[in-house]
Amino acid sequence: MSARDQGRCVWSILDRWLEGIEFFFFSLSAAAVGVMTLMIGADVALRFFTGASPGWLSDLPIFLNIMMAFLAMAFMMRRRQHIVVDLLLVYLSPSKRRVARVVTLCIAQLFFVILLYAGTRVAWRSYELGNVSYTAFEVPMFILQSAIPLGALLLVCEGISQLIKLIQRGD
Repeated sequence: MSARDQGRCVWSILDRWLEGIEFFFFSLSAAAVGVMTLMIGADVALRFFTGASPGWLSDLPIFLNIMMAFLAMAFMMRRRQHIVVDLLLVYLSPSKRRVARVVTLCIAQLFFVILLYAGTRVAWRSYELGNVSYTAFEVPMFILQSAIPLGALLLVCEGISQLIKLIQRGD
């Protein structure tokens, strides 16, 4: 096996691992939607029948929603199920479309790296300061904020994966 083939084999294994990790976080996000639905339903029912509900029943769905959004993005990017503005792309030749895709992926990578850096700094600072949420459910903020750099890291890895595939195979 040539060095080039070995490199592709290693990359293929890493890409499958990445896909598994992305699927895991997507599955957690999907489960979070179910949990949020039950919590919001319980909150509404308690307020209707008793006139009150525990504060954490309205706080936790907000936190789950934030985590869900950031942790599911890379999975959606892999499947190309995110919002794409392709108004101009339909008029380009396949080779120019490929160049446009490389350019947009590179721009997105820059954004994801910045998000990773900034999100890590914010979460780390919250950890150092011991910040907690200002809600009835005093959650350490770094736990919630760590979803942002984790999601950004997954997006960076997925972006690299897509760039490699695009350059190698034109996918």
